[in-house]
Amino acid sequence: MLEAAPVERVAWLRDEMANLVWAVESTIPAASGGGVDGYAAARASAPPPETPLPLPEGVKVRYVLGTDVPYNWRPFIPVHLPGSTRAVRLQRAQLPGGGPDPTTGRPIHGRVLAVPSPYYVFEEEVPRAGRHVTSGFQRARWQGAAIQLWVGRRTTTGRGEGASGLAFDQVEGALPGRGG
Repeated sequence: MLEAAPVERVAWLRDEMANLVWAVESTIPAASGGGVDGYAAARASAPPPETPLPLPEGVKVRYVLGTDVPYNWRPFIPVHLPGSTRAVRLQRAQLPGGGPDPTTGRPIHGRVLAVPSPYYVFEEEVPRAGRHVTSGFQRARWQGAAIQLWVGRRTTTGRGEGASGLAFDQVEGALPGRGG
């Protein structure tokens, strides 16, 4: 069997600080049939970052409602299973004011996450160490030398928890009386 370079790589990470699971598209399928860097595609399609307004005279701190994460980081939130108060599953979500709906395929979108909303993943599918899912073309010969070609997926255990840097209600700058 021959296996091509992956056309898609998705790392599933647990982010305990944000209480989320992230599906990070590090390689996404291109129209040409190969894979492209998901981070580069996210940077190219993301709007330019907003520059904060200058602080008025005498003001030393700034309140930040929330931070951004790259467009190729897809959030999944824990939701209760129907009829249960304890068991949860993970549901694809969208950050407030974030990028476009992941189901539209804009700005980037791969095959692993290309399913209509709502999209659920069982919580036990993303262990604390995370999970890596890759998909790529595979080729083999069959009886009578017939060539078979398909897209196969492979999953492996990740390398630990991740940190998106997502934070809400932050105060930037020096607070009076606290070393600033």
